Amino acid sequence: EWTFKATDMLSLTAGVRYNRDSDTVTAFAPNQPIPLLCCVPSVSVESNGSGPLGPVVHGVYTNWAPRLSVQYQWTPAIMTYATYAEGFNQGGGTQVASGVQAYSPETLNNYEVGLRSALFDNTLRFNASIFYSRYSNVQVTEDIDFNNVIVNGGKGRVKGLEAEGQWLASRSFSINYAFGYLESGYSDYAATSGIIAGTPFPYAPKYSADVGLQYDTPLSNTARVTLRADEGWTSWVNTASDSSSVYIPSYGLLGARIIYRPSGGNWNAQLSGSNLLDKYHRLTGYDIVALGLNTGTVGPPRTWELALNVRTR
Repeated sequence: EWTFKATDMLSLTAGVRYNRDSDTVTAFAPNQPIPLLCCVPSVSVESNGSGPLGPVVHGVYTNWAPRLSVQYQWTPAIMTYATYAEGFNQGGGTQVASGVQAYSPETLNNYEVGLRSALFDNTLRFNASIFYSRYSNVQVTEDIDFNNVIVNGGKGRVKGLEAEGQWLASRSFSINYAFGYLESGYSDYAATSGIIAGTPFPYAPKYSADVGLQYDTPLSNTARVTLRADEGWTSWVNTASDSSSVYIPSYGLLGARIIYRPSGGNWNAQLSGSNLLDKYHRLTGYDIVALGLNTGTVGPPRTWELALNVRTR
């Protein structure tokens, strides 16, 4: 990557990334299959197993991904930028009931403009960006014959905005904040398992927000206590793009901590709590329609932690 400073305020950056990935995948039929209750037979393969099941998928995937950026420093406290970048994810092979199935590399074209600022004598930091991304050969995990199979999902797009910053209200009190808006979906889907154009990407909430409050106060003998509270919220998501998807409603989680730092000491003590309102929330989900089985991972309940940190140097 190279940066050329055209003027005191204008700079141009150009770079490129090269990838070369080699991947070989095969599946073996077990010598003595052990039937499971619900799924395909599975057993560890020994050297005298019955050999490869289906074709061996071998591929070498290369890619040149450029990045171009223009930055303009309007004042010492305000900078804007525009960036174009490409991304790449290698292809490979995925196991299906009949053996191994190949999938192609995934590519990305991303456009972004943004603002970076530190205002009012550096007491207010505000950063924002707007982005638009186009995917080709989107790699999607689907449930096919009780296997988690990676296939290429055609084309997709993502657009949105992000804003984050911090306000130093006083020497002791500060507020940090973040907000995100995201629209995602498949604009042209390959005919694999019935996923249609317009289906949103998995685990891609349309809205997300975070806010944190921190108060730092001195005690006698210059010891200090820090009080902090954080609330993070995310809107609803689907966990997959096909019939195995589970709907996860929106939820917010509240956390807090107290940190004590002694005067001139090399240690601090911290009491922290997460999910303080003890909200039930799911992190993942998976629906096996044929069996009527809905499973997934549930987030932890209200949790407390007491930590003692010692600096040895």
